[in-house]
Amino acid sequence: MVSTGVESVLAVVARVLFGGVIAFTGVNHFFQTDDMASDAEFRGLPAPRLSVLASGMLLFAGGLGIVLGTFPYVSALGSLASSSSPRC
Repeated sequence: MVSTGVESVLAVVARVLFGGVIAFTGVNHFFQTDDMASDAEFRGLPAPRLSVLASGMLLFAGGLGIVLGTFPYVSALGSLASSSSPRC
């Protein structure tokens, strides 16, 4: 399938917006580490502070990977895996 110029531009804009939201969510993990760690501890997650920081790092790296277009499928899967919670 050959994409037109407009489709290419829209794809890049969508990738930047989607990846930017995911990267911002990861940055938010670093700014609100204590609040998120206390919530994770309440939910019974082992090593809550480390878990919050690790998931923030994965979200940021995944979002940045999506924005830059480097391994977008791997980046999206990593972001999805780090944001999924088995306990709600």
